[in-house]
Amino acid sequence: MKKTIWQEYWRIEEQEALLEDMARQGWQLTGVNYRSFIFEKSSPSDTRYRIGYIKKDEKFDERMAEYEQEGWEYIPSKGNLRIFRAMEDNEQDKERKYQAVEWRLLRKDLLIQEVPLIFLTFLSVALLVYRVYQWSAEAILVDIFLAALIIFILSSGALLSRLMGACSHVSKLISKLESGHSLHHGIDYRKRFSKNRAISVGGALVVIPILVLVFGNLAFSYITSSSEVPEGAELPVLQLADIVEEELLPYINQGEEENFYRERWGILVPEQYSLRESVTDPDHEWEPGNSGTSYLWSYRYTGRTEGLSGRLAQSMVEEYSRHSPLEDYEPMESTDFDDLWVSENHLMSAVIARAGREVFYVQYSGDEPVDILVDSIANKFMEQ
Repeated sequence: MKKTIWQEYWRIEEQEALLEDMARQGWQLTGVNYRSFIFEKSSPSDTRYRIGYIKKDEKFDERMAEYEQEGWEYIPSKGNLRIFRAMEDNEQDKERKYQAVEWRLLRKDLLIQEVPLIFLTFLSVALLVYRVYQWSAEAILVDIFLAALIIFILSSGALLSRLMGACSHVSKLISKLESGHSLHHGIDYRKRFSKNRAISVGGALVVIPILVLVFGNLAFSYITSSSEVPEGAELPVLQLADIVEEELLPYINQGEEENFYRERWGILVPEQYSLRESVTDPDHEWEPGNSGTSYLWSYRYTGRTEGLSGRLAQSMVEEYSRHSPLEDYEPMESTDFDDLWVSENHLMSAVIARAGREVFYVQYSGDEPVDILVDSIANKFMEQ
């Protein structure tokens, strides 16, 4: 029979209490896997167990021999925790004071193992926070950033709590052993096991749904969202048909570059639409080197709250102005929008506008002035 160890490996008293309780029920330990004890059925007995921390170094054989001389039979174990069972002729539990040396080594190894992991986790959190700070708009739109931040923060807290708890517990064991007190085998190990099981299951119930929600949404969005632009359809985003001359309408989507329309869903921004269209005027006399094609990149986002949408729009203005050489936004007064920023140069016009929970972001390369973009976005908003 295998029994899962819902217990931190440094909680020696609880594990020894479990093994002795199982022996009284007629189950003797025969081996140890990574996270479970292996028992075989036998007659009930008051068998005593002892767990030592012995590393495979130059003193390993010497320490194992000492346990055997004191009447302890070694049970094959994995890792540095060595489990011993009292032999039949070992009636008295020997003095355990010398074991304090083993637990000091355990405490040292805990620090060596856990501190770098905690440092790397906190470093990951710091880098992710910095990434979110630099690209906060992307962090709001892409759920994976939010999920990673939550998971890293939970991991950091759990690892730090684990290390502090481990060092505190092992220090108490050392104090007990040095003062000559025996370890408490009457301890209620079931309560601790139940608590750890609840923590493990609770952590899984928090992390797994986040991962399923985020990656499931990404997969679902890419599978179900067509990349083709629907012909003649009224879309929630600004379209070339809303701003170009009527005679160009038959040529929309015939540009050399790829055109697409996508719909996405997010935790913070439930509705996300993106469109890319191009149109070529076959009758226009373009300057040498000009492809003669106008492009439109159009986005519309609906945040869960007005405050969140306002933060998204502001972040987009700051980030695109900082990272894009073609975008340099200036705030504009408008009765149609709560917030409006405009960027215009000889290569491209761009508009970021917010009305309530709706955020519009449009880039346009063509002959139409930026005022046409602003008016067309206002009309699109009023139509919805």
